[in-house]
Amino acid sequence: MAERKKKEGKQDSGLGAVRILLILCLAAAIVLLLSAGVFGTGRSYASEDTVPDEMESEEQSVRVGLSIAEGNNSWTESVYEDFQEAAQKAGMELVYHELTTFTRVAQYEDALSILEEGIDYLVLFPESERSASAIAVAAASYDVPVILVGERSEVNSLYAAVITIDYEEEGRLCAQALAEAFVDRECIILVIEGPSESSVAQAREKGFQEEVEKNEKMQILKVVEGGFSLSEGQTVMSEVIRDNPKGMFNAVFACGDLDGLGALHVAKLAGYEPGEDLTFVSIGGDQDAIKAVVAREYLATVSSGVYLGNIAINLVVRLEGGEELSWNITIPSQVLDNNSTWSELSRAMYTLY
Repeated sequence: MAERKKKEGKQDSGLGAVRILLILCLAAAIVLLLSAGVFGTGRSYASEDTVPDEMESEEQSVRVGLSIAEGNNSWTESVYEDFQEAAQKAGMELVYHELTTFTRVAQYEDALSILEEGIDYLVLFPESERSASAIAVAAASYDVPVILVGERSEVNSLYAAVITIDYEEEGRLCAQALAEAFVDRECIILVIEGPSESSVAQAREKGFQEEVEKNEKMQILKVVEGGFSLSEGQTVMSEVIRDNPKGMFNAVFACGDLDGLGALHVAKLAGYEPGEDLTFVSIGGDQDAIKAVVAREYLATVSSGVYLGNIAINLVVRLEGGEELSWNITIPSQVLDNNSTWSELSRAMYTLY
């Protein structure tokens, strides 16, 4: 009996091996048939990691291109960071290239490069109205809607929506704030302009100068170039204080808050009393500038183009929802000074729109 059981065991083991071999052959045949499209939907999978085109397109997020014809400075960085944060919150992908030259041709080439990356929408800060039109025409050939961000732009069929910021108005409001503060005395002003390649800074300075020329008690003593940075503001202020005796000027206007804050820091170290010896105004709505207003070291900061990313990405969301916008959204400028209510100042400091 023991011998018989041993033989049967050998036979069973042989049959088991045959069964395993047949199962493996059958599995291989099924795999070949599936890859050939005999069964199922006929999709071909090169490997386990390959995703069908239909599934891949469903998982792709909306891609938003951002083209800015502006120098690489703190203003540009803050705009980019705002767009990046807004896009991430909306589950979108932001495509942006940092320019090295800031001409019409350079931006046009940059916009084409962004379009070729397969974006769904393009947000455009143009070098000029002429360059905006050329880029919008190119975007139309890619079937990509354009949201234009500019100064006093007109809504037309080239753009899905227009966001208007009046940079010149920002400068005018700074001059008006100084005029009110110096109503009974002369106002001699040091102007810290923005980077030479910045169209935003140029527009702000233009508006400021035009408003100053209307007031006989206001005079620009000197114009120096800043860089939209604390360090640049500190550098130029140190040079001006070194070359001019105390009392030669009693007001400072900066095209960007960081330049103004840098100048404020140096002035305090040099013995100037902010609000008494020197009155500071600048543009940006930076939190530190608002804190300086609260501390009575700053007369005012003017804010308008804050949280542009949230505004533009919200428009993209609406366009994705099928809305036909053709909107012109004008962002109002806000003067934050000692006449502002505490709720206005605290909201500007701590609230993200």
